[in-house]
Amino acid sequence: MFSILDTNTSQNHYFGMSSGILNQLPFNEIIKSIPEQHHLDGPFNLYFSTHHPDSSETALIIMQSSPIQNMYVTLNAKEMDIQSRMSTLHRHDFYELMFVIDGDIYQNIENLRHYYPQGSCCLMNKNVFHQEEYGGYHRIAFLQFSEEYLLQLMEAPRYFTKKENIKSNLFNDFLNINHKKNYFSDKNYIDFIPLETPMWIDQNIHDRFEKILWEIQSPSMGSTFRINAMMLELISLLFDNKHYHNTPLHFTSSAEQELFDSITRFLVQHNGRVSRKELETHFHYSGDYLYKITQKFTGLSLFDYGMKFCMQKACDLLITTAMPIADICQQLSFSNQTYFFKKFKEYHGMSPAKYRKLNRLQN
Repeated sequence: MFSILDTNTSQNHYFGMSSGILNQLPFNEIIKSIPEQHHLDGPFNLYFSTHHPDSSETALIIMQSSPIQNMYVTLNAKEMDIQSRMSTLHRHDFYELMFVIDGDIYQNIENLRHYYPQGSCCLMNKNVFHQEEYGGYHRIAFLQFSEEYLLQLMEAPRYFTKKENIKSNLFNDFLNINHKKNYFSDKNYIDFIPLETPMWIDQNIHDRFEKILWEIQSPSMGSTFRINAMMLELISLLFDNKHYHNTPLHFTSSAEQELFDSITRFLVQHNGRVSRKELETHFHYSGDYLYKITQKFTGLSLFDYGMKFCMQKACDLLITTAMPIADICQQLSFSNQTYFFKKFKEYHGMSPAKYRKLNRLQN
């Protein structure tokens, strides 16, 4: 069995294992698909990330594998810098379990910085705002579940009920509360602090991630049932207080959170091109206060946060329409075409014309 995202593993290794179904994506596709992966297609997804801060050519290696598709991408130092500047606090429409395979990482969770060393885990519900910090070397696995899949997994028939039930009430409560409430503002997550040795974690936690990956990459008769069994084994081990200390954390809804969500929706509706006066008129708050709220939740100014949506809209128009670039500038309220080119290159590392050409070649 290979080691997930081993630092010496080559791209060809992944292609060879997946019989050619893994796709190497160009950087412009990475920018669209990696920084904020809010939506999950399918029941579950495995997402691996390896950060090499000292490597200029392969600063970040990403591998994604699910029953629907497989993907392999690499970012050099310059591309990763662009990706990092575009990335903001985000949330998902699925549950996400993060496992630190090697190294360590900080996560910004609801504007609080949390440290996760090797062997530790974190399980988040769908509403928690978070962002990984790519500082030092690390290898991380993200196991992402749809709510439907987790409920089916827990409610599937058991022949040996007492032996097969997950003993932890904490996990059942976590799932039931989130399923029943499912409120936009309900936020909770669980930290897992390892009580075992690194060798035990490698043989029991890491090993199950690898076996699940193997079944996804090389499916055969019974793979669905083997994956489901390993998912349950993994959950059971993490919630066993002999192996991990579980710390549940909960955030209550706040007026600031709701205002920020409204600001985000308003910016999306207007492609990020909204004046300070328009925001003040719409929300009946001072521009300074709206700036403060946006910076608190994203670390960005109102202008930079809006520009992120503007550049996303520019990409959509370049790919899906034949509009001249001058008309796109006008539609996105840029009076100066040179300034539009400058901002686009800051976000995507290339000119709008080159971006359009590359995407047309891909499509």
